[in-house]
Amino acid sequence: MGLNFVLFLGAIQSIDPTLYEAAGLDGADKWQQFRHIILPSIRPVVSLTFILAISGSLSVFEIPYVMTGGANGSETFVIQTIDYAFE
Repeated sequence: MGLNFVLFLGAIQSIDPTLYEAAGLDGADKWQQFRHIILPSIRPVVSLTFILAISGSLSVFEIPYVMTGGANGSETFVIQTIDYAFE
């Protein structure tokens, strides 16, 4: 969680302040500044965070699944949930 905060904070601080000034002069409110300036500027960081979250989730899921295979009553909660969801 701390890494995500640092990534987003760095990405937002790297945006040129003159863009905010120009948007303010054009009459953009905070929501419009976020939608048209901040979000497109931090899109690479959002993509990176999404990829890291997915890979972290898969790495946590893989080890218990390979070790137990969901057999002998030693299923983890995640494996039980997936089994119930797809039955």
